[in-house]
Amino acid sequence: MPASALPTELVQIAFTVPDLEAACREWAERVGAGPFLIRQHMQVNATHDGEPAIYDHSAAF
Repeated sequence: MPASALPTELVQIAFTVPDLEAACREWAERVGAGPFLIRQHMQVNATHDGEPAIYDHSAAF
């Protein structure tokens, strides 16, 4: 691919879904996306309203 065809900006598209594994299956079936790297329940220490909290995050790449 010539360098002129490469994107010049970073772009991120994200979706919030109720069922991560089902969403990955649907993307694979509909458009052939995947395979996905799925990471579930990555926990990060955070603060919410000034109080310690745990942010529980799941994602598919």
